[in-house]
Amino acid sequence: MSKELIVSSTSLETKVAILDNNVVTELFIERTKNKGILGNIYKGKVTKVLPGMQAAFVDIGLERHAFLYVGDFLTDAQEDSEIFEDDRKKGRVPSAHTKKAARGGAKSKDFQHRGEEIDSDLEGFPSIPKSTEKGGLLPVSLGSIRTPSELKPRPSKTSAGLSILPQRLKVGKSNKAKGPVRTARRKSASTESRNSRPLHFSANGSKRNSRAANGQQVPIDQLLKQGQEILVQVSKEPIGRKGARITSHIALPGRFLVFMPTVGHVGVSRKIATDKERLRLKELVFKLRTSNSQGFIVRTAGAGKTEEAISADIEYLTQLWSKVRERLETAKGPSLVHEEPGVVERTVRDYLSDDFQAILVDDNEKYAQVIEFVGSLNPDLVPRIRLYSKSEPILDAYGINSEIEQALQSKVWLENGGYLVINETEALVAIDVNTGKFVGNTNSLEDTITATNVYAAKEIVRQLRLRDLGGIIILDFIDMEETRNQGRVLDTLQKALATDKAPSKTLRFNDFGLVALTRKRAKRSLGKSLSQACTYCEGRGRTRSPQTISYAIHDEVRKNVKELKSGSELLIRCHPSVADIFRDKERDIIEEIGGMIQGVVTVQADDTLHVEKYTLSES
Repeated sequence: MSKELIVSSTSLETKVAILDNNVVTELFIERTKNKGILGNIYKGKVTKVLPGMQAAFVDIGLERHAFLYVGDFLTDAQEDSEIFEDDRKKGRVPSAHTKKAARGGAKSKDFQHRGEEIDSDLEGFPSIPKSTEKGGLLPVSLGSIRTPSELKPRPSKTSAGLSILPQRLKVGKSNKAKGPVRTARRKSASTESRNSRPLHFSANGSKRNSRAANGQQVPIDQLLKQGQEILVQVSKEPIGRKGARITSHIALPGRFLVFMPTVGHVGVSRKIATDKERLRLKELVFKLRTSNSQGFIVRTAGAGKTEEAISADIEYLTQLWSKVRERLETAKGPSLVHEEPGVVERTVRDYLSDDFQAILVDDNEKYAQVIEFVGSLNPDLVPRIRLYSKSEPILDAYGINSEIEQALQSKVWLENGGYLVINETEALVAIDVNTGKFVGNTNSLEDTITATNVYAAKEIVRQLRLRDLGGIIILDFIDMEETRNQGRVLDTLQKALATDKAPSKTLRFNDFGLVALTRKRAKRSLGKSLSQACTYCEGRGRTRSPQTISYAIHDEVRKNVKELKSGSELLIRCHPSVADIFRDKERDIIEEIGGMIQGVVTVQADDTLHVEKYTLSES
């Protein structure tokens, strides 16, 4: 299977695409002025506590205040050790480690899912350690790094109202439970978990737990007060009119591991299915971690890695967390204490593997950065990196621009002549399958319908990945009479979803012939990122935003700059909303275009033009 990584970078935005057998399967766009915040860590200030919603609004320095649900606030929930017991019975975790693994905070299933979400999400990862398979760790540009001995828990320095992270509370023998065996076992597990239980500190320094003695959730107004400062991480970017969703369950992804400093859980990605390998990796992490309060999830990329490689990742992540805490001590809320790297570094780290045949970059500066970054990860792949220098733009040459245009349309044609209709709403995504031009190759209508549905199942997953659609997704396949054909379509759908990094769950066909699935959504879809509500139809449809059109004009000039006379005057006729963008937020685009042609650029607003239309003329 041939894979290629395409990187196109300008001063305005960077686009990264992954091609699988010349078909675009993943697409990521990051604009210089609108970088994503998923995974960023902030020192925030509580602005409002809402007991009726069991939530709070937190100012993290953005236009809209972030939303913190009580369940996302650092808790000391009684450990649900069912997942560990299940793994122990299957030989996936040593029985001696079961109790250790069941210590340290929020429910293990929740944190296993949290780690796997980060393993699958493409946005919001910190830089990975510059390590080799032998465990060598190159210098990290994060300032001074403390030695392992300095990374041990130290007395907390708290400012008024600041909630900080894990300390340890000693529990005497008098706290051990008595009574029936089953009850005693559950209470004992709860007591043991206190040894690594995350605690909070109020303004006067007293310890504050977020669960009551009976294990029930403490009300939000007893945990947070207006004006209190807390450490939070963005778990979901602002979407529409909703602000960012945040959590105090910090998760720092590395190359092979996800580090969770607020919980002592150790787990392995479910995509590593071999019991022997899962057992090896769990034993390895238990052996290498320096404290029972350190939580780790082994990412899918960790399968088969050596002890030295895993150790290097643990060392890097603990050092990174140390730097975050150092910044936290001096920062004043609201402020950013840890920012995620760019889209190229995230994609290279999470997707690049030996089956990639080429990495093509069309910008000299970005080309050098990719060489350096890939060299720190896998030097064997550096010879596959090439600087694209042909006259045809790289996004046109590989059909990426046409895929972007198609991804903004609701209708998608299938290879056999059928088609999909994709409608994204506020609450869910509805996808309808139609036979279209396909009339079948047999005399059986059932075979024709089934063949169309099978084609559709594969393309649906590709479109979900390409458009980054998430939430509740309803699939309306063409009705099939035979149950075995429904099973065939469902199997095709699930096999295609297995290649998707985003977590998803699929239900079987219901009585109405519909299939429902959920897919992790942490940021805006491609369509909502590149378009806006249509002003012509009062929001019933969508057009590309003025900013997107201004970038398209920049690309058009850049593509044809050799054909323009040096020193000439370029007239841009466009919709008034685009002209306003050029005069205000994107004024530097006009200056850059003027530099390209070494001449004068004039922008003329024309309200007779559609918002997506423009003309370029030379005089």
